Amino acid sequence: MPYFYKDVPHTRRVCTGFECSKCKARYSSYESIEMQEALHWQETGGYGSVWGDGTTYEVTLCQKCAYELLGGIATVRHRDDVTGAI
Repeated sequence: MPYFYKDVPHTRRVCTGFECSKCKARYSSYESIEMQEALHWQETGGYGSVWGDGTTYEVTLCQKCAYELLGGIATVRHRDDVTGAI
């Protein structure tokens, strides 16, 4: 007995771009390097959090702003050109 199929429309959420929280520049999904290198962080404050108990906070940064803010404190590991090892 053959199977019968029916196309069912569905909704899905797709990221089409972002706005940097620091410089306010807007990037679209057509700017693939910026989309890949964007830094997005979302968290919920716990008991005693400086953000407030149960408060959700988030930040989205373009790669330039992320580097400006975190470049001096981030741990950076470069890939070995020959082996690809970190």
